[in-house]
Amino acid sequence: IMLTLRRANASDAEFWQRLGKTLPRSGEAFVIEDGGKRFGVLHYTLLWEELPFLNLLLLCGDMQGKGYGKSALAAWETMLRAAGHKTALLSTRADEKGRTFFGRYGYTECGSLNMRGFAAPQEAAELFFYKNL
Repeated sequence: IMLTLRRANASDAEFWQRLGKTLPRSGEAFVIEDGGKRFGVLHYTLLWEELPFLNLLLLCGDMQGKGYGKSALAAWETMLRAAGHKTALLSTRADEKGRTFFGRYGYTECGSLNMRGFAAPQEAAELFFYKNL
């Protein structure tokens, strides 16, 4: 699989909206492409200005289960290593497929957050994972 993580720009806002997301104004936002065809998005921020935290990895439904998520994750990790980062962090809801997906690629669960009492409650716990790069 040959894919590109291309830095997102204002012209990608509509594509993000088609995926049910808003083009982020902070952090690093990317469009996942293959041969110029957009089929996913990736967004991360730096916690404490040093620890990469993957906020979002989302593929169009028809592109899921074909190895593109794995390839996008690997491309992101390569980018992080090249920038000198040693560890990556991410989270996913306990009731989402991400728990299995990220575990399969070397991410280790390192904690959870119960968000039931938050102003915008979430029934499932938010699980946090890390990977030493």
